[in-house]
Amino acid sequence: MKALRLVAANILVFLALWMCVVLLIAVVGDVWVFGIKPHVRATDGRAALPPYADHEKAARIFSDQKEADFRYVPFVEWRHRRHSSETVNIDSEGLRMHKAGKASDGAETTIGFFGGSTMWGTGVDDDSTIPAFFDQLTDGYQVTNYAERGYTSRQNLEELINLVVTRRVPKVVVFYNGYNETWAHCNYTITRSLNGHIRESRLADALATAEEDKSALYESFVEPVVRFIIELLGRPKKEDEFACSNDPERADAVAEMIVANWAIAELLVSRNGGRFYAFLQPNAYVGKPRIDYLGLSSDRLERGAEFQAVYPLVRKKLSERGASWAKDLSGAFDSNEPIFIDDAHVAPQGNRIIAEQMRKFIDQSPQLPQP
Repeated sequence: MKALRLVAANILVFLALWMCVVLLIAVVGDVWVFGIKPHVRATDGRAALPPYADHEKAARIFSDQKEADFRYVPFVEWRHRRHSSETVNIDSEGLRMHKAGKASDGAETTIGFFGGSTMWGTGVDDDSTIPAFFDQLTDGYQVTNYAERGYTSRQNLEELINLVVTRRVPKVVVFYNGYNETWAHCNYTITRSLNGHIRESRLADALATAEEDKSALYESFVEPVVRFIIELLGRPKKEDEFACSNDPERADAVAEMIVANWAIAELLVSRNGGRFYAFLQPNAYVGKPRIDYLGLSSDRLERGAEFQAVYPLVRKKLSERGASWAKDLSGAFDSNEPIFIDDAHVAPQGNRIIAEQMRKFIDQSPQLPQP
């Protein structure tokens, strides 16, 4: 009995200590989330980079964008909530807005721009996104920005299907992809599925919790400690993070996935009497852009091998398909001018360059038949 009492006492002491650890982690987490993190996030170092002419305005843009949060939307997974601020305005459907461009005669052709955060406009105000600049450079178009932060071409395709189903598909559809697909699908720690996306694990965890597939004991007492230790020590680098550069078959599959999504979108749009265009987007790891001022970490630079493995295959597959509706813009920023604000996003002048390239390509294409 004495031995049993001793064991029981030790178990109680262990449980008490463990609960103290869990409580301490919860307190530290709340202090970080509600006390420290808002101040850390209040400023973004990218606002001070050379591509910006007005650094104060750039700081406001990043602050406004960080205040905009998300909601769940079927099939595409997430969309921004309605948001109104000085530099970032999002309507009730989760679409980023901008001021109308050139005046037209009223016979406007609807055109929709699809992509991830680069098309959405991370780092720029409403009127400096690619769709906004396209609107300013052209007349006769009713321009809508359907892009969303984190989206891949598969989610753009899902958004397009939603528009087809609701009979709102634009007459002209523009896809701008390459970065998010390579970033997500060449990194098995994000997703192993070619049909996956950047927030796959987060949504899977939320669904498991909602459907009570997790142990309450594990979730309450073990998982917080495990997560804290992982965050404290950092996740070890794995070969899984470099799937495409280490495995030619994976690189080929990712490239084929991008082109296949584009080809399906082209079929949907053309069957609905419209025109489709796809553009392979630039990033800091392809072509010869100036990136010396970015201060990219060695880990980040290593990821460049994934883009160098995938992008040539995308070009090859487009050529083999004779995809006259697609254009490679990956070399659009090959100059000594500082344009990138990180390895994917660009300052306003970069978006204007892309909008102008898109306008030229679209203008050179066969026009839509008159209704």
